[in-house]
Amino acid sequence: MSYLNPHSVAADLCVDITPLLRLAAARPDRPGPDFALAASQAQAAGADAIGLSLCGPDGESFAALLPMLMTGLQLPLALTIPATAAMVELVAGLQPQRICLVPAYSLNPTLQIDAIKAVVDQLQATPMSVSIALAIAATPEQLQAAFEAGVDAIELDATHYAAAGKTDQVGLELDHIATCAAAAVRLGLRVQVAHGLDASNLGALAALADIAQVQSGLALLSRAIFVGWQRAVGELKAALSQARSGRTGVSR
Repeated sequence: MSYLNPHSVAADLCVDITPLLRLAAARPDRPGPDFALAASQAQAAGADAIGLSLCGPDGESFAALLPMLMTGLQLPLALTIPATAAMVELVAGLQPQRICLVPAYSLNPTLQIDAIKAVVDQLQATPMSVSIALAIAATPEQLQAAFEAGVDAIELDATHYAAAGKTDQVGLELDHIATCAAAAVRLGLRVQVAHGLDASNLGALAALADIAQVQSGLALLSRAIFVGWQRAVGELKAALSQARSGRTGVSR
């Protein structure tokens, strides 16, 4: 079920513009991407949300750009941030609609449930009306940790699934995600998937009824080099819509 439309068949598409910001940061001496245009074209192509990661060494500088990036933004903003009190304070006045917390200790929330719960409590105490997700691996232990931390959703890392390509391993990786997603929904959590997903590989994941949101960034940008940004976003949206109607794939 979609985050935004309970009657929607397809999962939501969150377009991650972090790679665009990193591209601009790498060449500050040259004109960077037009982020307002990127968001506008993404919306026109069917995107449901715009994502941005504030993790890593560029996090604070990207956060400083957010007021400018959000000017005129008509799509929900989904931020990915380190699960720290300092970062919550930094974004508290920005009014994102969704926040995904990334644990600062090698994605092992089973070790620090109390610390994550404290960050969740801090977010819930802000004036923001925000859905809170936790980035986890598709394991029962990490799912239980997310549930105990009191988040609304989980974000599953699809890197291994995407890397498996068409090998025999892809079925196993899909089963891991499907099993964890079904268990999360039984606990009342929404499920997001991210990392490495493009129109050629997200079909099987998007066909899972338990997946509420799919996010793509670098893979989307890579495709856009050849076909353009708006078409690349449109291909992803079409693949999501087709997945649950039994039709997958995209013309190239």
